Amino acid sequence: MKSYLYKLLLLAAGFFFSFSGLSQANYTYQLDLNKTENGLLSVKLTTPSIGKDVVDFTFPLAVPGFYGKDMQFGTMVAELTAYDKWDMPLPAERIKQNQWRIRDAKGLQRIEYKVRNMWKYRMQNSRYLPAENFFIEERAFLLNPGGLFGYVEGMENLPYYIYIVRPKGLYACSGIKGMSAEAARDAFSFNTYRELADHPILYSEQEPVSFPVANATVEIAVFSERNVVSPGRIRKVYEPLLSKLGDYLGGELPAEKYAFLFFFYDGEVFIQKALEHTNSSVWVWPEKWDARLLKAPSLEEGLERENMHKFLHIYAPLNIHSKEWLAFDFDEPRMSMHQWLYQGTTEYLFYHARVNQGLIPEKTFFWFVNDFLSAAKDFRQDVSLTEVSRRTYSGLSDQYPNLEVKGALASLLLDIELRALSGGKDSVKKLAGGLVSRYGQYKAFEDAELFDVITEMTYPEIGEFLKNHVGGTTPLPINEVFNKVGMEYDAGDNKVYPKPDATEKELALREKWLYGE
Repeated sequence: MKSYLYKLLLLAAGFFFSFSGLSQANYTYQLDLNKTENGLLSVKLTTPSIGKDVVDFTFPLAVPGFYGKDMQFGTMVAELTAYDKWDMPLPAERIKQNQWRIRDAKGLQRIEYKVRNMWKYRMQNSRYLPAENFFIEERAFLLNPGGLFGYVEGMENLPYYIYIVRPKGLYACSGIKGMSAEAARDAFSFNTYRELADHPILYSEQEPVSFPVANATVEIAVFSERNVVSPGRIRKVYEPLLSKLGDYLGGELPAEKYAFLFFFYDGEVFIQKALEHTNSSVWVWPEKWDARLLKAPSLEEGLERENMHKFLHIYAPLNIHSKEWLAFDFDEPRMSMHQWLYQGTTEYLFYHARVNQGLIPEKTFFWFVNDFLSAAKDFRQDVSLTEVSRRTYSGLSDQYPNLEVKGALASLLLDIELRALSGGKDSVKKLAGGLVSRYGQYKAFEDAELFDVITEMTYPEIGEFLKNHVGGTTPLPINEVFNKVGMEYDAGDNKVYPKPDATEKELALREKWLYGE
């Protein structure tokens, strides 16, 4: 009993000191979701100890997964005031739309400000809704840390402690481990701002559902403005689909938990977007389904199409990434050369998983392949995939979709080449698993070294392919590679077809490519 009381006293003392005037080397944030006023949410920050007279308090201009650097988080912040330990205001002026300069900062103790509800201002200020904050009082709060919590420039790598009081009757869901769906208060800690920004939270009036997939637990949380979409409805689509995906990935996922956070809005369709994080994704979708606009016959089929792609990002870039991704610069982002891997390989594996697991027939799979061949013609042929990747923020943003299109085709051809060189044993999926084992969530590769690493893990021919067709502008060897699996490319109509005279060896390799482990 004495030991238990002693632990309680230590906990209370730690809580007191974190909010006192004593020196601290962390950020401590407090939110009370019961106290929104006119769509404004109050945020209180106890700052780390500052050793400089002048500091800049900053909100991100960019976030991982959204490839623009014009997020409007700063425009959603109001009434920002800095205080010293005697509760006296310090000089604080906005110097950029996302940044405040605080003077006499050696005495800085806390910062208070209010954050506007982006859902209310979505038509004027939104840049990418799945990365932004929505407050539907007493019903739902979608909290994206990048738009809610700031950092002192140059001090992003300190710990962050987050305390949130939630309204009664709202359930919580996030990729955060150990989070209770029903607690009245939440307390989280993160080692860096990068880690904090990677963990959105959805509080909503519907209770989340969960189910196992391989070695992981999947959770689904939903806010639906008219309550027409429930977590159970989405589970009916996702559980069998993700079970198949778990089998495809060998029953071992690089995550213990994954959360799908859905915000379904009422009214006319104006957006259908999602944003991936390391072990969660945020979705802003319409309740009222428009098959023509949304290019799927129903909500369920739309969910099936998007689900596996987002979930497969647990491989790349979430567990295979460059230093530019891992040490993301929220104010001046730099792009990796290997967005083709993050987007293109993920897109290819999405389609390959479906045919491999019997979710679509071969005929449908090759229809999708031909669709990629058609789409690739709409993009520039004189810039490499690595160059488009590197310059997504600067001059080649209009070519970004080609990373998913040509990137998927390059990954498909690599898959066939790996199967051919190994007698059917090696694959892009196996290569991705090897890269996850080599790097993982907290270790990054050097951009300039990745091709050499992959060559070392595979074959010299794979290195030449990457150098010429991904890092260079040599056209993809479509006919040459497809011939190895009994297919031929008709350049006239830009499609691949089964060869009528395919050999047994070619057909056997096609079987291993499409249906092998």
